[in-house]
Amino acid sequence: MSTKVAIIGTGAGGLSAAAHLAQKGVDVLGFERNEWLGGLLAPFTRAGYAFDPGVHYLGQLEPDQYFGQELMQLGIDPHRLFAKMDDDFDVFRFPDFEIAMCSDLERYRERLAAAFPHDVRGVDRVVRAVKRIMAAQALQSATRPGFGRSVRALRALPLVRWKNATFADYLDWACRDHRLKAVFAAQCGDYGLPPSRAPAWLGLGMLAHYSSGAWFPKGGSGALRDALVDAATAHGAVFHTSTPIARIVASSGGVEAVEAEDGRRWPVDGVVGAVDPRHIYGTMLDREHVPTKIAQRLPAIESSLSGCSLFLGLARDLRADGWGAHNVWDYPSWDIDSIYEPALNGAIPDEMFFFISPNSLKDPTGSMAPKGSTSVEVVTAAPWAPFAQWENVRPSDRGAAYDEQMATLRDRIREALASRHPELATDVEVCELSTPLAYRHHLNAIDGGFYGPAQTPAQSIGNRFSPTGGPKGLVLAGQGVFGGGVWPCLLSGRVASTLIEKQLVTTTSHASGSERV
Repeated sequence: MSTKVAIIGTGAGGLSAAAHLAQKGVDVLGFERNEWLGGLLAPFTRAGYAFDPGVHYLGQLEPDQYFGQELMQLGIDPHRLFAKMDDDFDVFRFPDFEIAMCSDLERYRERLAAAFPHDVRGVDRVVRAVKRIMAAQALQSATRPGFGRSVRALRALPLVRWKNATFADYLDWACRDHRLKAVFAAQCGDYGLPPSRAPAWLGLGMLAHYSSGAWFPKGGSGALRDALVDAATAHGAVFHTSTPIARIVASSGGVEAVEAEDGRRWPVDGVVGAVDPRHIYGTMLDREHVPTKIAQRLPAIESSLSGCSLFLGLARDLRADGWGAHNVWDYPSWDIDSIYEPALNGAIPDEMFFFISPNSLKDPTGSMAPKGSTSVEVVTAAPWAPFAQWENVRPSDRGAAYDEQMATLRDRIREALASRHPELATDVEVCELSTPLAYRHHLNAIDGGFYGPAQTPAQSIGNRFSPTGGPKGLVLAGQGVFGGGVWPCLLSGRVASTLIEKQLVTTTSHASGSERV
């Protein structure tokens, strides 16, 4: 009789776990609360324009790099699936200053040294730290690293003293120029925290992740989602959409079944919980099966920040305005922490930063916008508090007060955007605003958080949720394990598949031994 494992949630972590387990011959049942698979990997369309709310760019996708190798283990060719973005793939704009991160760390170092000649030591300190992070990341490779690579990874050991520090702490030590610090921290929206709240290793790790450039899925994020689904279904995995799981049934012997909100039940040998662990331990498991330490910790878990996204369909080709296959991080001041402060305190900021992603320009297939047009996504930080009152109200029932607030917020964002990028204010055919409520409604994201539990120093590395905990046969994957983003979630799925396979093999071996006796 085959081993049967349920996957709860079909974001990157759940799909990765499903594909790895299916390839090992496990009978996989995937469950998704929405009508579609993929979580934040799922695109949507409006009037012929395609939008990707969860994927704007990815790094380390060469076949010999860790993300590329992760996909190749699933039979996915990264070069066939992804297109390389512009050499200057991330443009950082501050008042009266602009600089772009390029796809070669040494050239980027030279660019920074020329822009900040009075703080070359700061540039070199950070670049050296990034190289150490890159060496350590080599150990995350899907293949065995070998002795030489292991030795190189030891060069990261001097960074251990910063393991509990913030990125701001590290930058204050490394650099003198406050503007140079802001440039190094400009990608902080990729993990949803300003430098004073993010771990030092996370800020440096993001720079390392994009040290050799950036890639975008050909055809958009749905292409990556579909490749992962195909990798699972090719080996027999079955997915159930519109099937929210309400309960994991367990006994002293371990996991026994999963039960949907409508009462349907599927007997299983194991479960990969690829949703926020607070759902797993807070509502899906009976309290007697939740470890005491986890139960005590749950109320204090801080959610990541959320955001507002403006989805624009423009009846014009933005290449004529100097845009291309690159992102723009636009900051209204040099003080990134002060820009984030209102959102961290529960208010929508008066001064907004913008992450601007013209995704259709990154896609060589031409399928994401009508010919001669451009699909653009504009993201800015937003808190949960102003939207919480509508958490359990259907969009059609939220009423005039909600509609008025949304219209006011949309106009504020468009006005601020037009003042800094007037080319984004004309020929608009699609203009749709999403708020933290969208992430709560569609993805069941607690507090609308982009990245699950916030990746603060107190909730990162060994302080996040362990992949194991609770009844035998339950393993976690997704953003709550290693962190937010596609790569950590894919890794969590592979790790979950290995752990649950070991648990179930051990259980089966013990049972077989008893029968022989």
